[in-house]
Amino acid sequence: MASKNTSSNSRQAVQRSNSDSARWIAGLLLLFIGLFAAAAVFFSFFSWAADQSGLQKSVEERVTLGIEPENLCGWAGARLGMLLVDHSFGLFGILIPAMIVLVGVRIVRQRPLLFNHSILSLFLIMILGSLTLGFAFANRWSLCCSTGWGGAFGIASSALLRTHIGAFGTLILLVGGWILTGVFINRNFINKVNEAGNVVVDKSGKVVEILKHKVVLHGRAAGEDGAAEDVPEPAPKPGPKAAAPQPAPSKAAEPAAQKPAPIRVERPSEPVAARKSVPEEDENPFLELTPDGKPVAGETAAEQTPPPAEDGEFIEVDLSRPEGRVVIGRSGLVELERPAVRDAVAAEPAPEEVPEREAAQSDPDAPFTEITVLDDAPAAEPEGVVVTVEANEAKLLDEKAIPTESYDPLKDLVNYRKPPVTLLEDYISDSEVSDEEIFENKTKIEDTLKNFGIPIQRIKATVGPTVTLYEIVQAQGIKISKVQGLENDIAQSLKALGIRIIAPIPGKGTIGIEVPNRDKQVVSMYSAVRSLRFQESKAELPVVIGRTIQNENYVFDLAKMPHLLVAGATGQGKSVGLNAIITSLLYRKHPAQLKFVMIDPKMVEFSLYAKIERHFLAKMESEDDAIITDPKKAVYTLNSLCTEMDNRLELCKKAGARNIAEYNEKFTSRRLNPMNGHRYLPYIVVVVDEFADLIMTAREVEGPVMRLAQKARAIGIHLIIATQRPDVKVITGGIKANFPARIAFRVMQMIDSRTIIDQPGANQLIGRGDMLFSKDGDLTRIQCALVETREVERICEYISKQQGYTEAYTLPDYTPDGGDAQMGSEESSAPVKYDSLFAEIARDAVSGGQISTSMIQRNYEVGFNRAGRIMMQLERAGIVGRQQGAKPRDILYHDLPSLEAKLQELGLF
Repeated sequence: MASKNTSSNSRQAVQRSNSDSARWIAGLLLLFIGLFAAAAVFFSFFSWAADQSGLQKSVEERVTLGIEPENLCGWAGARLGMLLVDHSFGLFGILIPAMIVLVGVRIVRQRPLLFNHSILSLFLIMILGSLTLGFAFANRWSLCCSTGWGGAFGIASSALLRTHIGAFGTLILLVGGWILTGVFINRNFINKVNEAGNVVVDKSGKVVEILKHKVVLHGRAAGEDGAAEDVPEPAPKPGPKAAAPQPAPSKAAEPAAQKPAPIRVERPSEPVAARKSVPEEDENPFLELTPDGKPVAGETAAEQTPPPAEDGEFIEVDLSRPEGRVVIGRSGLVELERPAVRDAVAAEPAPEEVPEREAAQSDPDAPFTEITVLDDAPAAEPEGVVVTVEANEAKLLDEKAIPTESYDPLKDLVNYRKPPVTLLEDYISDSEVSDEEIFENKTKIEDTLKNFGIPIQRIKATVGPTVTLYEIVQAQGIKISKVQGLENDIAQSLKALGIRIIAPIPGKGTIGIEVPNRDKQVVSMYSAVRSLRFQESKAELPVVIGRTIQNENYVFDLAKMPHLLVAGATGQGKSVGLNAIITSLLYRKHPAQLKFVMIDPKMVEFSLYAKIERHFLAKMESEDDAIITDPKKAVYTLNSLCTEMDNRLELCKKAGARNIAEYNEKFTSRRLNPMNGHRYLPYIVVVVDEFADLIMTAREVEGPVMRLAQKARAIGIHLIIATQRPDVKVITGGIKANFPARIAFRVMQMIDSRTIIDQPGANQLIGRGDMLFSKDGDLTRIQCALVETREVERICEYISKQQGYTEAYTLPDYTPDGGDAQMGSEESSAPVKYDSLFAEIARDAVSGGQISTSMIQRNYEVGFNRAGRIMMQLERAGIVGRQQGAKPRDILYHDLPSLEAKLQELGLF
């Protein structure tokens, strides 16, 4: 046996090494060819002239004349460069070697060849680049080849396009081609183009505004210098105290010593009133002064106020008194002239100075309005200062740039990477079902049925990894029951371990006979995870469990089961099946989307998963270990899950969602407020191994299991329960009603098969992962995928080394009440009100030495519910012991006097 295993392992190693060698040889060959071609093309850009003149001569002439290639790749590289550059695509001809290098690298690294994207993108860039260069340069300014920048292809194609659609049409075609290529390479290319366009438009608008202001300023500055000479001054309006108006002298005629230095405040947008601090002793901080420094009287200034200009260029704002005013222009420009020396305030201005003032204020074409401001102390002649005030507007974001993306729970662990499939082992089977074996089995089945008077019209064989299905059609008038009765006779003739007859096959109208293969094939988890059906599954909780007889990978959605029952005899593959289910979920789900609650009374099955506690496991906050091994703690954890279920149902009620999918969709689309307690709800998968042992040591575990099985499916809590004892006391009617999906491994008796899947068949399996999957009334035979302990260990090690949460997913703590904490041993846990038959039944139990629920029913003619309630009261009062499987209960009191004292303490006489 050992030699056979050694030979099979050696053959597997030879097959793997041969395939790896062929892959490496092909990949490296393409890689080196691509590198040589790339080097040849690159060197031809610089040596094309000398090399092509040498290529025009024959080999003998080159040897005679001693002509050597300047291309470092020799004459072969020169020919290759001329072919790819001059005669093909010009400067973009170097992309052909790049494609060859890319294909070689992908073959070496065992990556899929993305011809539909990477290679096609490079090809489109090469075609469009050659056309663009051929259209732009033709055969002019060629520095890298003899034909032109675009090569022979680009020049000829662009010339053809110019002939048919013209230069403008060719330009539109090239621009559209580049845009479509950018969209093909990156779907966000259109958004980038729009963003760039918006930026250009915004920048151009700002430049136009700046130029506009500068042009206006320069125009008005020029008007200020020539206003007095070119534009005639309007006649001033005579005031009541102005006797003889005289024309105002031009500003050019004023002495240079008396002309103050202007302070110009340029405002780009809206005018803002300028303020100047003055001493408190000045009663009037703003006064109009004549050129001699005398202030204008209040009445005269008020009467001489000019009307607003016709074009509305200036707006006058009276700040304090009629005597002092600030004139603000719409152009945002105000000139403040400060006299060098402050004179004494006069009571009344000179009559000849009023018309000059009025003329200066009533001129609509004047670019500035002059306001004279008094100062406290004499100052020297100031220099001209230009102050620019910028009004910054609030920056607005483009409407399309405002993020409206949904909440992504995966960003909690943004660097998390799912385990690679290379962590699994690929078990390659050397043996396959031969044609001779199929023909031999077909002949034996046909002869056996013919011997019993059952002729066959046709027969068809479907080869699976473990068994082969033979579909037969009997002659007309033959009952199916006759074929079913020959099951053992057919097994005897085939010398098989056990056959299974399906009469008839649903939906086909044929009779199926499943015959085990002589050499069973191993279904690896590696091939199951890599299958296209599993990777493209849209299920919420996809699970690939193995292969069917048709050699197809069987994938189901655990979220639609909604709970799963796994049962079978010891050593038939239950633990491997549970690991296959867990591994499938680990390969497809993110830690933010899925959590496990693992209950392992055997203490050794799920211990490997303790490493991924911070990623995928959930536990109560008061617990230290995430893997539950104590039956009492298992009860607390299941009750904690019931509390979590109630909390989730309350959240769904508030959100108006019927299930977890609708709730999470509303939460990720930001329609639920986290301040109201809403949160993203991950799926929770509860895996219980050895449920029979758990329910035997802690009978109260059945209550929370039933609650979860009935109500938890809507809010994403799913149960997977495994047991090796398919007994009616373990797999009760309530569990079977709420666990419609069941997996049955091999069992020894037909009654066990009926307990699990409600029909025979599990007793006819061959073991070692051979199982029946019952779902929605359909029964499918599957060979379970093999995942060994070392593979699970590698997966958990890979996940544990990555960034995880600070702690495991926290479940609400469950605190049992006093009755549950001291159940079965203390008087304080006994109910306050006892049954009327309680004392009499207790006396009979102590005197008779035995008691059971059925005895109470028979002897006292009560129903099952009342008898069970009395038995529970006896247990809580400490009169009888706890239920221990099929064993009778222990009587804890051995004499009636002690019992009577106990009854007296309980208040019963």
